[in-house]
Amino acid sequence: MKWMLPLTVLCFPLAAFAAPWGVVGDYDLPRAPEGMSRIAGLGQPVSPTPGERYLLKPVLEGKSIKIFLDPGEESEETLAQYREKIKEAYNNWFLNAAKEIRKSGRTQEFADILPVLDKGIPVEFVPSGEDIIVEFVDRREVARLCGAQAAACYIFEGPKIYVPKNPRGTRSFLNPFGISSGKNLFRSLLHEIGHSLGFSDQYAQARLNTHPIYHGDNATYTIMNRTADLTCDDADGMINLIDLTRRNPRGGRVGWRSLCRRSKTYYIGGMALGNGPYMMWPGANGNVWYLREYRADRMQERELTMAWGKGISLFEPFAEHIVERDSIGRPVLAQGPHGEKVYYSYLYGRMMRFVTAGDKILLFENRERNLPNEKSFEKIILAFTHNGKSAMLEADRRSSYGSLSYKEDGNALTVNLTFKKGKVEHRSGNGGKAAVPCGMALSMAAAPGAASMQAQVKNQVVQKEREELERKLTEWYLGL
Repeated sequence: MKWMLPLTVLCFPLAAFAAPWGVVGDYDLPRAPEGMSRIAGLGQPVSPTPGERYLLKPVLEGKSIKIFLDPGEESEETLAQYREKIKEAYNNWFLNAAKEIRKSGRTQEFADILPVLDKGIPVEFVPSGEDIIVEFVDRREVARLCGAQAAACYIFEGPKIYVPKNPRGTRSFLNPFGISSGKNLFRSLLHEIGHSLGFSDQYAQARLNTHPIYHGDNATYTIMNRTADLTCDDADGMINLIDLTRRNPRGGRVGWRSLCRRSKTYYIGGMALGNGPYMMWPGANGNVWYLREYRADRMQERELTMAWGKGISLFEPFAEHIVERDSIGRPVLAQGPHGEKVYYSYLYGRMMRFVTAGDKILLFENRERNLPNEKSFEKIILAFTHNGKSAMLEADRRSSYGSLSYKEDGNALTVNLTFKKGKVEHRSGNGGKAAVPCGMALSMAAAPGAASMQAQVKNQVVQKEREELERKLTEWYLGL
């Protein structure tokens, strides 16, 4: 169960389904040492100075963002207009949040940060010693620099932003004709600048970049997904990001309500209620997991190292009592019949469940469903114990077909089933080290010697156990 997140480049898609704000996965973690994978930082302690590798932190310290604008072959007149657009894009992140606060009529509630937001984000263009490099390139170059599907990108190493100067389907913003001139270009610029401040992509293909704690769960629109401009959701994100960076959770244990009209989302310590006050992630080899618990104000309470244990089977009854639910009724904490603690967490269509006892994980469950506007699917991964052996089950269910893969003790026993319209269409697997088909075992009945008879009986028992296992697996799958 390794979990590796490729976080090298964050790109802006041409179109995607919207989801709420979130910060990048390592926002509150120390900068990874040179040559060390950034994802390895997940095992590091929470940084006392969140966001140290992003540009919001120096802004809140009263510093300007120093930018080197790669001149390329552009004229000074063109570069001057580029500089204005970069300044406008950075400023808009703060000014949009201030505008949404005033529109909500809640200026008193946010009086502590309104003066900061009203100042905007100061930008300074320098020939060297920059915080970030920005380069406007030909649209055809973007695919080479950022990837075939990218419209623009933010690259951590540098850091550096590549934006097309001639985006497809619209005029450059340097073209003075037409009210929509440069919309795609400015949209890309706002999005990539959001990355430089600490925001993560919010479209389906990139959700693994999102911090497991600092995110929402209800569908809405944001510039970090597909909108053409900043939204109330982006204002929520900016307020939360400022609070996280300052280590000053707004509203204490009560939190604060989203600025978005008719939204029922409340944030505590930058985290949307409903995600559960827990964070779990795997170590490098997946054999050890880490559990970090948070208090009601989302400050860290304790951190445990969790190893795998045995004792719970998927096929046996397990009656748990729900101790805590989120704001929309989903369980976030439960207790098992023998005092086991059951943790739940949710992130954009994904549900994770851990059944634990002390510092042992007895059962792990990961379910991922489709979100609106995405193809219908359900993927499930389960790790548990069966007949005293470690078992792993993976299932993939579509509208009319699906598959299931089961393994015990590595590959000592494997079962693979494919389903079509509610019936088993194909089965395969190694059947266990001692297993032979039942018909073959029966044909050996006349073989001389007690050893042969023992082998027949053993093979028949193993085959029956396999058939019973297949029945249980089929029953479980069809009962999803």
